[in-house]
Amino acid sequence: MVNYNESEANTLVVTTALRLRYDDIFRTFERHCAKNQIKFVEIEAKNLWARDYLPIQVEDTFIKFRYGYDKDNPRFPNLSVRRRDWSWLPNLRPSAIRLDGGNVVRMNSQIIMTDIIFRHNPTWHKTKLVAKLEGLLQGNITLVPTEPGDDIGHTDGICHWTPSGHLLVNDYSMCGTRVSDRYYTRLCKALNNFCCIAFPYAYAKRPKLTEKQFRTQFPDADTFNSGYGYYINLLQVGKLVFLPEFMIEEDDAAIRIARENFPGSEIVPVMCENLSMEGGLTNCVSASYRF
Repeated sequence: MVNYNESEANTLVVTTALRLRYDDIFRTFERHCAKNQIKFVEIEAKNLWARDYLPIQVEDTFIKFRYGYDKDNPRFPNLSVRRRDWSWLPNLRPSAIRLDGGNVVRMNSQIIMTDIIFRHNPTWHKTKLVAKLEGLLQGNITLVPTEPGDDIGHTDGICHWTPSGHLLVNDYSMCGTRVSDRYYTRLCKALNNFCCIAFPYAYAKRPKLTEKQFRTQFPDADTFNSGYGYYINLLQVGKLVFLPEFMIEEDDAAIRIARENFPGSEIVPVMCENLSMEGGLTNCVSASYRF
């Protein structure tokens, strides 16, 4: 195995929190994994966002980076994690660097991250931090700008590799604002060494909720940071692609482009309107590995 390639993954990990809060998504994952000989693992964890705090696989080693909510958070108790959430994995290697798994978009030796890593690790010299991460992850890192106003800075909400090595990228021009257009220009400049394909982005169609309405409708949620319309946060495991959908017209384009760029894979639309309002989608609530 050369580093990590999603199309070679054979194990999907989700949490008990997903089953309890979004059983329909949990059962969709479980059903399709069973049909495609993908091992389906449920860990007893209350933090929904498995991608961010579970270790990152590099060959046969699992690197546990520091998670921003490693300790109990009185405001958002559902973000806390416990060592037993990942201690079942073999060949664990701890790192003191703060890095969420959602900020690592990999295809073999190519890795995309946002520059939020510098904000999250302020004591590190920037050049040394990148070099250290490249050594740990055994790849070449390309840094992209963090989305404006985003304190999380996850690249899995910005781009996604295809099996051919092309890069699907949010079409921020669909948002129709100067801020998004300027950001799109900066992002494309940072990714100019790759063959990029514009992917539907429907954030502008998100339901408009006040903070109070959000807290009432989603009592178990953490930060009020909608991921609505982020089709790019799709989950690939082996020959399965779990693609978020929202019952809007952009769904059809997202499915069509996914089918064009994941040949030989089964594209499984997953209704994510409510999950997205909590800030994540199919990739966020899972972790995939190869054993």
